[in-house]
Amino acid sequence: MTHMVGDALALHLPELVTRPLDILVVERNHDIRQLFTSLLNHFGHRAVSVSDAEAALRLVDGKRVDAVVSGLTLPCMDGFTLAGLLRLHPNAGGARLIAVSGAAGQEVTERALRAGFDAHFCKPVGVEDILLALTAEAAPSGA
Repeated sequence: MTHMVGDALALHLPELVTRPLDILVVERNHDIRQLFTSLLNHFGHRAVSVSDAEAALRLVDGKRVDAVVSGLTLPCMDGFTLAGLLRLHPNAGGARLIAVSGAAGQEVTERALRAGFDAHFCKPVGVEDILLALTAEAAPSGA
C-alpha cells in the first residue's frame, strides 16, 4: 500500500514545479546536501550546493538566486545569521528562504521566521514539502 502512495506522490510532484528556479542549498551534511540538490534538479530546478554560510555568500556575490534551502547549524556562521545577510543581499534579498533543521518546535520556527526565513521544516523533510515551500503561494510553515 505504501508503494502505491509513493507512486501517486511521484506522479504529482512535477506539478509542483511551475517554473525552474535557481536554488542554493546550504547544508553541512554531505549526504543531505547531495540528496536535496539532486532531487531539486530532478524536478526541473537549477540547484547548486555549498557546505557553509561563507561559501553561500561568495556564491550569491556572483549569482542571483530565486531560493535558498539552508540548514540552521552551519560551520562558521549559523543559518539564522545567514538568512539575515541574504535578505540584505541584492542577489538574494527577494529569494524564498527555507530552513531545514534537526531542531523542532515553535520556538525554533519563530526564530527562523524572525531571522528572515519564509518556512522552517524539521528533518526528515519530504521533497514535496520543499517543493511546495518554493512556490509563491506557500505560507510560512513550522512543519
